[in-house]
Amino acid sequence: MCAFAVRALCSGWVMLGLIGLSSAARGFFYLPAVVRDSDRLPTVEQFAPLWVWAIVWITGGGVAVVCALLRRWMPLGIGLVIGLPAMWAILYLGSWLQGDSRGGYVTALTYGVAALTATAYYVLLHQRIQPGGDALSTEET
Repeated sequence: MCAFAVRALCSGWVMLGLIGLSSAARGFFYLPAVVRDSDRLPTVEQFAPLWVWAIVWITGGGVAVVCALLRRWMPLGIGLVIGLPAMWAILYLGSWLQGDSRGGYVTALTYGVAALTATAYYVLLHQRIQPGGDALSTEET
């Protein structure tokens, strides 16, 4: 069982699906019916209404899950699951630097760490994958 879990965690496709699901779930929680007025996100809502962001996150996560299930278009899926949190990190950092959000740096940090962690995972995985496969190489490249 443990070996299966390790192989799943070392599969770029499985991780893409999991990150995609979490992105879609994040989008669900941005739906206006779910967000209380006291929990609005003025930093990103100055660019688009929250329902638009919800659709962007749900769609991006859904596309990543489809990529993972079909085992195709990995660069597209990875780009979406890294690009969305990276974009929000930049938005929140910019808002903080302009003085529009006192705690924007904290939010920027959390989105930035998510984007950097996913980036690091795929960079490290790419270095270890055998050409044409998804299994870890037993020899160093």
